Amino acid sequence: MVVNVFVSYARDDVLDDKNLIDEFLKHGKARQRNREIEIFKDTERIDFGDVWKSKIDSALNQADIALLFISANFIASDFIFEHELKVLLQKHRDEGIVILPILLGFCEWDIIEDLAQFQIFPDPNEPLRSMNTSVFEGKAMEFFSQVMPRRYPVNKKTTEALSQVPLSMRRSEEPMPMAKLTPEILINEIEQQKGAFQGKLNIANIYEELIQWGQENLVSLNRGEIKMGQYNPKHKLGSASFIYCKNGSFRTEDRYHLFRISINGGISPSFWWNTSNYSNNDKKPFNDFDFQAEVLRRFSVLGLNTYGGEVDDSSEIKAISGTNVFSKRDFFVDPATLKRGFNTRGFLEIIEYVIERIENH
Repeated sequence: MVVNVFVSYARDDVLDDKNLIDEFLKHGKARQRNREIEIFKDTERIDFGDVWKSKIDSALNQADIALLFISANFIASDFIFEHELKVLLQKHRDEGIVILPILLGFCEWDIIEDLAQFQIFPDPNEPLRSMNTSVFEGKAMEFFSQVMPRRYPVNKKTTEALSQVPLSMRRSEEPMPMAKLTPEILINEIEQQKGAFQGKLNIANIYEELIQWGQENLVSLNRGEIKMGQYNPKHKLGSASFIYCKNGSFRTEDRYHLFRISINGGISPSFWWNTSNYSNNDKKPFNDFDFQAEVLRRFSVLGLNTYGGEVDDSSEIKAISGTNVFSKRDFFVDPATLKRGFNTRGFLEIIEYVIERIENH
């Protein structure tokens, strides 16, 4: 018996040019052809002339696993919450069906109790729409090859389904342990992985200074937040995002990501602006070439030309890489690998320059 997978999503999320939901589900087609799973998505399974609601009701009743593609549109859909999600949550309580939320775009899913109770995929700081193509493809394949097979329900209805899964895909271990990252865990991980000092560079101190800056200049002044992601102690995964909220507004469209720090010791000043539907750089000043060139020039002067800029002897911008902190989601650099070391004050001066430009546009 195959495992029936119900896909819950907002229709507005499949109408744009980047229909990431269908692109994501393509990675489940191999297992569907192998009769391991059967995916129900209403646009594919309801034919012209069918009674669409009865088709959806039937699929809901047969579901063993539900995939929820979470976005601002998903949260705004009354039909999803009053019909689909209501049924799925009841089946979760009564029958133990598995609910797997997948974060499509930035939104306040975590303040909705019905959603926040479940482990979300991928990291909350890295929704699918924030990823470049190669990272997205890797995450989709990881989901269908590793994450979902571990959650195949084992009950009277689907015991046979699990026996049909290839041995290489039958994961006996528990799902990866996840917890909420905290500043204390972040600093402790850096000290454990790299030691308090690496040469003359104290990476833990750098992180403490960045966190202190964020608390004093973003959190305390109600101008933004330090968004702590999920923490996986087994695989050493986790990061914190520093987010600026224009004019003190925490609405999605006013949130600007400034930089991230990882428990692996990397710092990434990847700049992007959140819209209600996806992350992009269409808004001023991020799509202004002169502004980008000036930011990259300042990084290069600090020895951070790896972020995408290169200067000549006169400290003028000489070249901009086609892939830079304005075009790439993550651009982590380990401070310990820099020849000049890491100038925390200089780095933060650039971040403050970016904030000033955001406020003036």
